[in-house]
Amino acid sequence: KIIPYQPGNSVAIKLNFNNVWGFAANPSMNAYPALVNAVIDGLKSIGVPSEKIWITDPSRTANDAFRNAITDKQVLYFTKYSAQQIGTKPNVFHTGYVQDGSIYSTQADRGDGVLEWINPAEVFVNANHIINIPQLKGHGGASITLGIKNHFGSVDFTEFASGQSPLHTYFYSGTAYPGKNLLVDISDNPVFRDKTRLIIGDGLMGHPRSNYTDPVLWKAFGNNPPEILFFGADPVAVDSVMFDYLQFECALQSYPPRRDTILNIAATKGLGVFEHWNNYTEKKYNAIDYIGIDFDTQPSLKGDVNSDSAVDILDVQALVNHILGIQDYG
Repeated sequence: KIIPYQPGNSVAIKLNFNNVWGFAANPSMNAYPALVNAVIDGLKSIGVPSEKIWITDPSRTANDAFRNAITDKQVLYFTKYSAQQIGTKPNVFHTGYVQDGSIYSTQADRGDGVLEWINPAEVFVNANHIINIPQLKGHGGASITLGIKNHFGSVDFTEFASGQSPLHTYFYSGTAYPGKNLLVDISDNPVFRDKTRLIIGDGLMGHPRSNYTDPVLWKAFGNNPPEILFFGADPVAVDSVMFDYLQFECALQSYPPRRDTILNIAATKGLGVFEHWNNYTEKKYNAIDYIGIDFDTQPSLKGDVNSDSAVDILDVQALVNHILGIQDYG
């Protein structure tokens, strides 16, 4: 129901390989294969063939260790690297980007009156559906790097980037222009806005303030990894909830607070619902329909689905029906 799959459709899975430079393994926090294996199994269960499941972070690549850990050896990978750089690596292909002025391109004022072309990678243009899988990470410049920022790696801004793209300036906190943010404009490009069916926030591990170091243990989870996943069809709402977890952990660890500028602008542009919870204990929202499912305890669903009740695994189908019935995204 989440992905209206039809025979022949392809599904692009946007991962975060921000810390991968080349095909060698990297110990810093990147996409985790265990979660991707589960998503692949889910897609195959609704009839998506392996060769129509496309794993990508166009400005980086899926390193060898990640690909070796993916159970299905027939899924495809797309990267900015050339055929010569890819060599004989199985099922790894080059993806280019559409050109300025393409029917798939949009333009956005980066903040100072200069228009930038937003040119999506061809892998997303050719896909029928997109699943966005960001990680639970803060960021030194942008303050957060969640689902909306995850698509910075989906366009040609970062092609051949060696670390610092000059366009970072236009969404870094403190240097961005009021009411303008290129990251929001990327998510508003129809290729991403109209094809993204699901956002899965990967909080298996996480770092409350850094995007390029090893993950850390979280005080909010008893000095353990978070071991939490976030699911939703509204990209702003999912980022809002992930933001609140980051913000709370930053306070516990005496890190500087995160800034929610990106989410404010995204909501203003109509990309979704933005708000903060009332507190960490209750985690209540007014507009976001946030439902916690605790698979450690698995109490049965009781009463109002909007209550604090967690949901038994057997009630997940009812929960999905509820979510799809109340939201207008995807």
